[in-house]
Amino acid sequence: MFGRPGAAGDLDDPMWKQPAIYALECALTAQWSSLGIRPDVLMGHSLGEIAAAHTAGVFSLEEGLRFAAARGSLIGALPGEGAMAAVFAPPSRVASALEEHNARAEGPGLSIAADNGAHQVVSGPSAAIEAILERFESEEIRVRRLRRSPAYHSAMVEPALDGLEARLGEFEFAPASVTLVSNLTGRVVPPGTVLDAAYWRRQAREPVAFRACVETLAELGVDTVVEIGPHAVLGPMTVLAWPESVEGGGPPAVVSSLRQPHPDIPAAETDGAFVAATAEAYEAGFPIRFEGLFAGEARRRISLPGYPFQRERHWVESTKRRRAAAGHPLLGDRHESARGEITFEMEVFPSDPAWLDDHKVFGRLVVPGALYGAMAASVSMAEGATGSVALEDMQLHNPLVFPERDADDGSNGNGRSDRSGEDAGRKVQVLLDASGDVPGRRVQVLSRGESDEEWTLHAEARIPSSPGSRSTDAPSRVDVEGVKAGLAPVDVPAFYRAKAGVGIDLGPSFRTLERVWSRPGEALGEVSLPEALGANALDVHPLLLDGCFQVMGAARGAAGAEGGTTYLPFGWERLWLADRLPDRIVCHVRMREGPGGGSAGAGGGSADPESAATAEVLAGDLRLHDPD
Repeated sequence: MFGRPGAAGDLDDPMWKQPAIYALECALTAQWSSLGIRPDVLMGHSLGEIAAAHTAGVFSLEEGLRFAAARGSLIGALPGEGAMAAVFAPPSRVASALEEHNARAEGPGLSIAADNGAHQVVSGPSAAIEAILERFESEEIRVRRLRRSPAYHSAMVEPALDGLEARLGEFEFAPASVTLVSNLTGRVVPPGTVLDAAYWRRQAREPVAFRACVETLAELGVDTVVEIGPHAVLGPMTVLAWPESVEGGGPPAVVSSLRQPHPDIPAAETDGAFVAATAEAYEAGFPIRFEGLFAGEARRRISLPGYPFQRERHWVESTKRRRAAAGHPLLGDRHESARGEITFEMEVFPSDPAWLDDHKVFGRLVVPGALYGAMAASVSMAEGATGSVALEDMQLHNPLVFPERDADDGSNGNGRSDRSGEDAGRKVQVLLDASGDVPGRRVQVLSRGESDEEWTLHAEARIPSSPGSRSTDAPSRVDVEGVKAGLAPVDVPAFYRAKAGVGIDLGPSFRTLERVWSRPGEALGEVSLPEALGANALDVHPLLLDGCFQVMGAARGAAGAEGGTTYLPFGWERLWLADRLPDRIVCHVRMREGPGGGSAGAGGGSADPESAATAEVLAGDLRLHDPD
């Protein structure tokens, strides 16, 4: 019935097909009723008139099913091989050809089974059908052989009519309670008329007056037709048969409840055919009660805007990028002064490096403090430091905050979006003092915008002459399993949601925590670079360092120190690196209270939980961030 592989077989037998189609049509009618759609006028085509009569209240659902089963069983047991075909010619021409054929034929002749308007359906013995079709084709009349079936509405069904009438004699019939158009007459069944067993006997034998039924629909002013069946067949036939002389316009809108699957049509379109039909009915003006469409499912209603589109223009423009340079991938081009000072210079945009746009504080793009630390450490490595590297007395003075995009709709008055604020880059310099009498060298990170007159100092630190080694109070390696035994797992997604709740919105690039365990004042976290960033060319990637600060935040949160406040790193006493940071590290943090109420911690990280620690941050200062 639905055209799927293996779905034919017994369903080709009228004994099963007729009750199956009746059940489907009644189910679809009930489904439409659950959406608030009930018919004003009913009409069926052959077998479909049984379901239409039940909907009109002529007999019950159960009696209708027994009716369809009896009709199918009796017709399916008929002797002989019947066939049916559509002939696209006027009724008079088809009737004349059949009359000539029957005059010469022996046995059951051919009959017109249905006048469908655009074509006539002929029915009878299969050999006779083939003969008459050859004649029509020789006269260049288009014909179409129908799917194998008994010769409905022909003399071949007459042996079954007595048995059908006898079984229907047991039924209780009632007058139609809804306007019902008869297949036999093509007219409305008069009020109070009972369609009894004698009517249904004639209905099974005589032709379907479909063309006349459609003309009656037009006279009744029907403006929408909902087809109830397994495929879109009668709807298009109704449009083709619609009379041109009807006052008030053309053919009605047609809604087909289901569509037969087809190899050339995606399954999603046919599997969701009823939902699509519901949308078509809504478009046609039906008052749909959508709750019925999702009965038994867990759904919730959402609000949609009740106003038209605002028609704002959003131009897609290429974002500004740093100019290509052969310098350091994080620091930029290197310059050396006559006095021995080293300067690295580059440009930074909100969209370059691409991961920078994922760091928002109170809705503003703020350059993370980890970037300054990574820059300062990279300077030491770039200048030929061998072995371990250390930064001491790292202080973050002024945040680098990119300007907000223009308010309102971002339009500059001519309909073109003004992106100057969003794409305004800043020139960044990392300065390394010349070697002098003072042990170590000072490193500073500064920036200046195109319209700025002066440079802004963001961070500074001291690179000691000898980086030394790790602190003596920290273990030489992170005992991951031992540390984890005393900690509780942290819900990482909830951790990031809590961050967003206090104004720190970290996008995908900054969500570097894979797993975290914590207890008050201590935390252990697995930090790794997102695979989407590709190969890492940096010795110290800012995202890895920022991930360690996030683990420090987890330790503070476990201690109850985070609360509803926003903390950001403002510096540290000492950062020690044994070598290049691997793309995956394990960070261990222990907190201690710093001066002035600030918090401090010690962290270690390693590429492998069993290897020696490769980095350490001592006394990292986390302070309350004031959004103003």
